[in-house]
Amino acid sequence: MEKLKPCPFCGSKNIRLWGITYHWVQCEKCLSSTSISYKKEKAIEYWNRRANDSDKIISELQKKQEEQRELYMQTGRDEHILAMGAYAYSEKIVKGGGVDG
Repeated sequence: MEKLKPCPFCGSKNIRLWGITYHWVQCEKCLSSTSISYKKEKAIEYWNRRANDSDKIISELQKKQEEQRELYMQTGRDEHILAMGAYAYSEKIVKGGGVDG
């Protein structure tokens, strides 16, 4: 069975494969997880594919920041500013290789 890679969001190596009938992988530190699969191997593949693609994660975080900026411009609601900050901080973590990176 393929080895689980570190969390793409926080960099933790404390990763766990869960399930008996349905399987998923979850980071024990930040609780990020994969979708559910009937096969252990597929759940591991989902996790490791995500862990390898930091450029895609950064791109998605940047898109989310832009969406929140546009929503803030339309509504003026503070929660959109807070979400922008959270996405920006997440991007910084991914670029840095995790919270300890």
